[in-house]
Amino acid sequence: MEDCATHIAPLALAIKRFGGRVLEIGCGWYSTQLIHAMSDCAITLENDSSWYQKLRPSIGGQFYHIKDIPATVRNMAEKQKFDVVFVDCYEGIDRVECSKLFLDLPCCIVAHDTERPYWSELLASIKYQRHFKILTPNTSWLSNVLDVTK
Repeated sequence: MEDCATHIAPLALAIKRFGGRVLEIGCGWYSTQLIHAMSDCAITLENDSSWYQKLRPSIGGQFYHIKDIPATVRNMAEKQKFDVVFVDCYEGIDRVECSKLFLDLPCCIVAHDTERPYWSELLASIKYQRHFKILTPNTSWLSNVLDVTK
């Protein structure tokens, strides 16, 4: 399996288990089509214009090219409710910052590449965590509100 697809099973399981209101932060060949196929209420944000241009023709739903991902996500966290937030944007530190915005909300954060060092400090502080380590890069479910361990 390709490194960029190791999150597919945990992501699909999270949507099935927690619900179909999904925010995707960072698009991809595998995740974006899956999310928009499984959800009637999905929003994808992408800051890289080349990725946006590649995937836009195949996605019929809400798919936006956004330059400042953390600021846009901060605004969305305050105003909209999501069941699942998939965090896989390009910059690792942006992944951590975006995840922090949803930790205390009733949603499951699905985070990709959680074995990377930039996650360690945040992971040490999260109440509920479920790590899918069978494939590398790892994918994790995170929340301070929902018990995602079951």
